[in-house]
Amino acid sequence: KPEIASVRDGVVTAHAQGTAVITAKAKDSSVTAECIVTVKKHTESIELSSMSETIYVGKTLKLSAKVLPEDATNKNVVWSTSDSVVATVKNGVVTAHRSGIAIITAKTEEGENYSLCIVRVIQGIEKLSLDKGEAIIDKKESITLSYQISPLDADDTAVVWTSTDESVATVIDGVVTGQDKSGTAIIRVASVSDGKVYAECTVRVKEQVSGIELSETEITLKKGEEKTLTATILPENAYDKTVIWTSGDEKIATVKDGVVTAIEPGTVEITVTSTASGVSAKCRITVE
Repeated sequence: KPEIASVRDGVVTAHAQGTAVITAKAKDSSVTAECIVTVKKHTESIELSSMSETIYVGKTLKLSAKVLPEDATNKNVVWSTSDSVVATVKNGVVTAHRSGIAIITAKTEEGENYSLCIVRVIQGIEKLSLDKGEAIIDKKESITLSYQISPLDADDTAVVWTSTDESVATVIDGVVTGQDKSGTAIIRVASVSDGKVYAECTVRVKEQVSGIELSETEITLKKGEEKTLTATILPENAYDKTVIWTSGDEKIATVKDGVVTAIEPGTVEITVTSTASGVSAKCRITVE
C-alpha cells in the first residue's frame, strides 16, 4: 500500500495512517522477506474543558479532555494531581478533600502533550445550628436568632435567611419580626454554598386579646347571693386567654374565677382583665 508507506533501498517512508507490508526480494531468486509496518498518527495537542475551577470539600468535578487531531492513533489520557491531599482525580473526575490548590494535569499517553486545570478547593459549612428551635412572639415584636457553623475554620461562611410566610414573620440577618397576621412561619438559615445545609426555627406570631365581652354588665344581688359571670375572649383564636378577676371593694362583693359573691349592701365594679394585652371589661354589681 504505497499510499500508507513507500520504500526505496530499504528506507521506509510513512505517508498515511494504516498498515502496509514491506517486501524484500532477491533479484536472482524467488526468495522474499516481509515486514509489517504500522503507521501511526501522533497527537498534536490536548484541550481541557476548563482551565480553572472552584470546588467545595467533599464535592466532585468532572473534567473532560479532547485529544487532537481527531484521528490520532492513541487518544488515551493519563490524569494526575499535584496534591492528592487537596484533591484527587480519576478518569477526569476530581474529588475535593481539603482546602487548598491542586493542579490537575491531563497528559496524552504518548507523553508528548498535556493541559492543566488549576483547582481551588474551599471548605464550606458542613453543619448549621440555631440557638432556638421554637419561638413565640407578638405582632410587631422582634427577636434575634443566632447560629453556629461547623467546622469553625470554614473558608466560606456566608448564609442566607428565609421565612416560609413573610405575612406572618420576616427575617433580616437573624432578626425575626412578627407582622400583622398571626400564625406560624418557619425561619431558615442556610449556607450559600450548599442550600442543603440549614437549620430552622418555628416561629409563632400570637393573636393578642383585643376585647372581652361579659355575660352581664350590670346585676343586682341580695346579700349572700352568688352569680357567675362568663367572659368571652376576642378574637376566638387569641393565643393567651388567661384573665384575672378583681373586685373594686371586697367588703361589698368578692369574685373568684367569675363567681361573684355578695357580701354587704352597696355598689361595686367587678373587673376581668387579660393578662396578655391588659384589655378589660367591667360589670356593675349592686348588693341589696
